[in-house]
Amino acid sequence: MRLGQLVVDVTPARVSRDFRLLLICRTVVLLAAGFIAVAAPVQIYRLTESSLQVGLVSLALGMTKLFGFIAGGVLADRMDRRKLILISSVTVVLAFSAFAVNAALASSHELLFIYLIVIVGAGVEGIGETALSAVTPALVAPEHLAAGSGLIAVTSQLGFIVGPALGGVIIAGAGLPGTYAAAAVAILISTALLATLPSLPPGSDESSADDKREGVFASISEGFRFVRHNKLIRGVLIIDLCATGFGVPQTLFPQLVAEVFHGGPEMIGLLAAAPAVGALLASVSSGWTGLVRRSGRALIVAVLLMGAAYIGFGLSPHLVPAMVFLAIIGGVDSVSEILRRALLMHHTPDHLQGRVNSLWLAQASSSYSLGSTTSGFAASLFGPALAIIGAGALCISGVAALASTSPELREATLTVDEDTVDPAVSGSTGKDPGAEVSLG
Repeated sequence: MRLGQLVVDVTPARVSRDFRLLLICRTVVLLAAGFIAVAAPVQIYRLTESSLQVGLVSLALGMTKLFGFIAGGVLADRMDRRKLILISSVTVVLAFSAFAVNAALASSHELLFIYLIVIVGAGVEGIGETALSAVTPALVAPEHLAAGSGLIAVTSQLGFIVGPALGGVIIAGAGLPGTYAAAAVAILISTALLATLPSLPPGSDESSADDKREGVFASISEGFRFVRHNKLIRGVLIIDLCATGFGVPQTLFPQLVAEVFHGGPEMIGLLAAAPAVGALLASVSSGWTGLVRRSGRALIVAVLLMGAAYIGFGLSPHLVPAMVFLAIIGGVDSVSEILRRALLMHHTPDHLQGRVNSLWLAQASSSYSLGSTTSGFAASLFGPALAIIGAGALCISGVAALASTSPELREATLTVDEDTVDPAVSGSTGKDPGAEVSLG
């Protein structure tokens, strides 16, 4: 494998104008979300001087977005996905605009009104995020799914790093109303760009037609049945649970800094930034993920390395090695996310893309909350270091058990039979046919 093949493969963005547009819009949306992620807690705390209220608003946001994911999965498999994305985007613009007006009018600082905006905005954002995930396979050729997932990971990390930092700068300069307004304008620009996409209806086969005639709960049940009976998809979701449910949430960082590293708030910021840096470096060097013959085995190895890095992080007595292990965690998590996303898209029928993606997004959201709760409880009993080491051991044990009992996951691949690929659609990958990386 040549050095150039480590760099993120931009072929999907180069050959597909629509996917390139989707990446741009996704980056803009994530930046706007970063603005809100900083501004909303600041406003809530200024109004209430209560961290509990900040936590309750975050809980309301998370739960509402969870329902948005599920609803978005059903809707994305029943109606034109482009139309669904546009409707959700316009609604989010209105919600962010309401935030700006509320922050600008001193007499309108009603906490109940903020809760209402958060609930509406988060729910609709969850619907739109699910629809965006569901359209990717329609815009990217099958042999480019791993590369497309890598590019999506790059935009995610840029949004997670730049969005909150830029949001803090805007708050300092333009205040809360200006920050909310900037987020609304960013989403409005994204909406205008997305309006130029072609119609993106779900699959038009007989199964899709049957789904559209089903009731909502029957449609959701169909998605669960597919996951339950498809051993590969089920394995991908389970390994995702191992990667996120046993993860090290940032809620442990303050206790870890106080009891182990004996530092101040600046150390917490460094610890929080380390995984994002590792994830960004891994995502921009993810070109090799599209060359691996056994993508399932690569996914298993990545999550095992994540568990080992958790243990190394928990054993670290000083800040520098702890940051190194956190960067490794972020890096292998980014690789595993690229592979999980690509495998899900590649092995899910188009008429089920919305529901399967919604289950994945809902699981990722809820499992992180679960991990925060269990790790916090373990840290209160045994201390943060042992809680982190235990999380790593559970991650390794779960992945090892899954790998030993799931041959479908071990043998999973993203390889596409060249005879079935339409060159006019797929374009040239620019890679040597024999350049695949073997993991056995």
